[in-house]
Amino acid sequence: MKTVMVFGTFDVLHLGHIAFLKAARRHGDRLVVIVARDAAAERLKKTKLRFKEGERAQMLRELRLVDEAVSGAKANFRKAVAVYKPFVIALGYDQEAYVNELRRFLTSKGLNTKVVRLKAFKARRYKTSLFINR
Repeated sequence: MKTVMVFGTFDVLHLGHIAFLKAARRHGDRLVVIVARDAAAERLKKTKLRFKEGERAQMLRELRLVDEAVSGAKANFRKAVAVYKPFVIALGYDQEAYVNELRRFLTSKGLNTKVVRLKAFKARRYKTSLFINR
């Protein structure tokens, strides 16, 4: 079974997220979503979240697209990657944080995980910051 892993905050779930999850799912048989911890997400986004990490993970688990949604490790992404050993890690078009570190980690562990960059879905309309900053 080919596991696809995605990372994200998913604070205000919208059609851009659904398109992202669908696109990621096409790269394998099982979709695992790693939901950013509250503190890490707020630090990265520089804004207060509307929903707690457990609530965000629960919303994702309710989607048929998602096989598993869990909170990320407190320190970084490495633990989730080491546990799930995904076939593919799918990144959103605007995900820039930790990308170089992710590639270095995969190489250092000898993992043959592919890292793919997914295209935007109507980015001028469906981007979380557009909903939060209104």
